[in-house]
Amino acid sequence: MANGSTPPTPPLTTEGQRGATITNAYVGREMKAYAVFETEIQTIAFFNTLATIFFSVGAALLSYAIGIWTNLFFVTPPIPAKGEVLADIVAPILCVLAAIFFILGVWALLSKRDVWKGISKLSKP
Repeated sequence: MANGSTPPTPPLTTEGQRGATITNAYVGREMKAYAVFETEIQTIAFFNTLATIFFSVGAALLSYAIGIWTNLFFVTPPIPAKGEVLADIVAPILCVLAAIFFILGVWALLSKRDVWKGISKLSKP
């Protein structure tokens, strides 16, 4: 200390940076663009609508049949004649109709997939 000045004081804390650090991660992906006609879009939307309707109706019919059998389970004997007809004839018919609607729903989804495969095959990479 030749000149009489005081030496510099060290910092009071030795902590590093505080808070969150944000690092940008730049990513990219290759996008495919398809040339699609309006009629093809309408066809895909139509098959989506059909699939939704068929699966909904099938689920409703199946729930009606299950509801009939559930009610029959809790009825005390003697079972009314209408109840026997519902349980023995109507409920199985509802199950068969539900299966038909589920099959139609799967057909609609497969048809939509075929339309999309045709669009993909005809499009150049």
